[in-house]
Amino acid sequence: MSAIPSEFGPVILNEAQRRHFGVLLGMLEDTLFAIERIAREDTEPARLRGVEHDLPGGFEAEMQREFAPVRARLHALADGLGLDMRLESDARRAHALLMAAIVRLEDSTSDRVRGYGAVDPSVSRVMDPVIGEMHASLTRLAARLAAPDGRREG
Repeated sequence: MSAIPSEFGPVILNEAQRRHFGVLLGMLEDTLFAIERIAREDTEPARLRGVEHDLPGGFEAEMQREFAPVRARLHALADGLGLDMRLESDARRAHALLMAAIVRLEDSTSDRVRGYGAVDPSVSRVMDPVIGEMHASLTRLAARLAAPDGRREG
């Protein structure tokens, strides 16, 4: 544990706590960037997801006024805690997204959606094979990302 001088006074954190605050502040910074993208209507087109641009009038200007001091405090706190930039691995981020999608697919097979009510036989006949194909594709990509050198396993 070490005391870190800052404008907030000495802050004593162990390494696990430093990592926690590094992740917390990094996620907060990511959230600010994401909301700014939303306010700029900077969204990716998608076939199955539309976007309703329904932010209240003047929101972007208000957001900038509010975010400026939040971002300044966030950076001051990070500096005061001696937090370094955290490098994020594209491979780990992509792997995590793939694994989340794989789990959602697994939770959508005919035997799993029974919790939503009676399942028509067409679900297992039509949906299960398609879900299985998508699952296999995503699993192959996830395995490639999990391989130490990024090469295809097997």
